[in-house]
Amino acid sequence: MDDILKEHHKIIKNLLSQTRVSFLIGAGCSFCAGLPLMDDLTKKVYDDLITNMDNEEVNKSIKLLNEIRERYDGINNVSIEDVLSEVQDIYAILQRQINKGIENPEHLTQNNSYNIKQVSQLLKKIKMSIRDILGDPIDTIEYHRKFCNAVHYGLKQGRDRTTKPINYFILNYDTILEDALALEGISFNDGFVGGATAWWDPSRFKGNKDVLGGNRKLEAHVYKLHGSIDWIKPSNSDLPMRIRDTLPRKDIVGQEGEPVVIYPASIKYKETQHDPYAQMIMNFRNHLSDTQNHVLAVMGYGFNDSHINIEIRDGIKASNGSLSVVIFLGTKELPSCISEWLKDEDILSQILVLGKNSIWKNGEKLLDSEEEIDWYKFEYISELLSGVS
Repeated sequence: MDDILKEHHKIIKNLLSQTRVSFLIGAGCSFCAGLPLMDDLTKKVYDDLITNMDNEEVNKSIKLLNEIRERYDGINNVSIEDVLSEVQDIYAILQRQINKGIENPEHLTQNNSYNIKQVSQLLKKIKMSIRDILGDPIDTIEYHRKFCNAVHYGLKQGRDRTTKPINYFILNYDTILEDALALEGISFNDGFVGGATAWWDPSRFKGNKDVLGGNRKLEAHVYKLHGSIDWIKPSNSDLPMRIRDTLPRKDIVGQEGEPVVIYPASIKYKETQHDPYAQMIMNFRNHLSDTQNHVLAVMGYGFNDSHINIEIRDGIKASNGSLSVVIFLGTKELPSCISEWLKDEDILSQILVLGKNSIWKNGEKLLDSEEEIDWYKFEYISELLSGVS
C-alpha cells in the first residue's frame, strides 16, 4: 500500500504541475480553516433563523422555512442550499404570475399561504444568516496560503507560474481562497474592478488578455460560481458589487436590492453576457471542453449539485481526451454520477478518483484499504504540495 500511495503522491504533483490547471473547490476545503461543513452550516442557519424572529412578517417567513424543512425530514443530503433553491423556485413562480398580471399571488401549502414579500424576506434572511456564519473570523489561513504558494511558486515541473493563469472555480461562499492568493502576492482576476469596494465588470473575463496592468502578469482567474458572502446587488443594478464593511450597506443595497449575492443551485440564469452566473458557468464549460491538454482537480466537493456534475461530464466528453480529472473524494462510496462516468468507455481513462479508502483508475478499483487515506483533506494536499508530507 505504501508504494501505491508514494506513486500517487508523485502523480498528484505531476498533474498539478502542468501548464493548464483548473481547480474546482468545494466547502470541504474550508473546514480546516474552522468553517462548518454543509450539514453543520444547515443546522446553524436553522438555529439562527428560528431563534431570531423579530416581527410578524419574519415569523410568517420562518413558518415557510419550517414547512420546507419538515418536508425533507429524514432524507439524507438535504442542505441549506437545497432549501434556498426551493425558496428561490417559489419566488420565481410568484414573480412570473405577477408579471403575467395576477394580483397578489400566493404560494399555498397544506397549512398556510405565503405572498411574495414573505418569500422574498425568507430568501434574504437565509442568505444573511449564511453570510454572518461564514463571515466570522476563521481559525487559520495557513493551509490555504501553503496551497497557493505551492501551486504558484513551488511546482516548477512542466509549468512556469505565469505561463498560463490557474483557474479556481469556487463553490464556497467564503473568501478564504481569494484572501490566501492576495496574502501570497499572487495577481488574480475575480471579475471585479476596485479594492475593498469594487464593481463587477462583464469585460473582465473576456478574451485572452493575461495582463492586469503595467508588466504584472495575471496568475489566476477566480470564479465564484455560487456567489460570495461579500457581494451585494444594489437596487439599480443587475450586477454585483463588493463593498467595505464600514459603508452604510442598507443605503447602497436599497429597498429592492440583495444584501448578499448567493446563487442557489436551481437558479435559471439570464442568457446574457452581463449576468455573472451565466458568464462564469460559460467560462467553466469552455475551460473543461478545451482540446489542449489540461487538468481539473476537484477538491472538497460532494457532487450534490447536478448542474456542476453535468458540466464536468460534458466537459470531459467535449475535450476529446485532452482533459484529465483528478477527484479528491471525501467519501467511502462513489457518488452515483462518478460511478456512471467510470462505466463510460469513452471517458473512464481520463478520470482518477482518490477516495477516502480507495483509488479508482481507468474505471477499476486499484486500491481498497481499511485504513483511511487523508488526501481528501485540503490540509493534507497543502502539505503534500509544499513538500512537508
